[in-house]
Amino acid sequence: MKTIIILILLLTVAATGHAKTLQDATVEQSAKYLAVREHTNSNDSPEIDAMLKYLGLPKGLSWCAAYVLTCYRDGAEAAGVKQPIPKIGRVSLLWQTCKARELTFKTFSAEDVSMGIQKLQPADVPCWRHGSTATQNFNGHTGIVLAQIDKKTFKAREGNTVAGNAGGQREQAKGDKNQGGVFDRTRTLGIGSGFAVVGFIRVR
Repeated sequence: MKTIIILILLLTVAATGHAKTLQDATVEQSAKYLAVREHTNSNDSPEIDAMLKYLGLPKGLSWCAAYVLTCYRDGAEAAGVKQPIPKIGRVSLLWQTCKARELTFKTFSAEDVSMGIQKLQPADVPCWRHGSTATQNFNGHTGIVLAQIDKKTFKAREGNTVAGNAGGQREQAKGDKNQGGVFDRTRTLGIGSGFAVVGFIRVR
């Protein structure tokens, strides 16, 4: 029986070229949300409501983490594995929780990336800190890495942001008339700035 199962798996891999990893599937699934837009720039649309509901959160809250975890859920289903990332909507708590689970997650700092100690991989999860660096319970932002450009720059797919590299970095800046939604953005690590990547989460 075991031999038959192994043969089926080998034939499946041969037919598809390779077995789809959770990371590959998550990036692939994340693209289907690129048309999601906030209806009134108030964290509102049926798709966004569903993402927040997946985390057990009410409508109208910041939803960048809900987007990432929804994509990982969809990716896990496509890859036939269990979604490993805890359903936490606050970026600072998500970061601390994953750091404490070393068997499941590899976490590393933005400084390690800037020095070339770590190289980003697709589906890595960046965790930004917005504003003061004095507390671990920070307001944050997150997304899904698509590719590393150089030691300080990378492309990410994010929810709860706007198009382009100006305007709102997380949600909409006051007076920003750009529509919020899911967008691909080019990002810098921002080390030392008021909008800096604290580190990255990678599912092992």
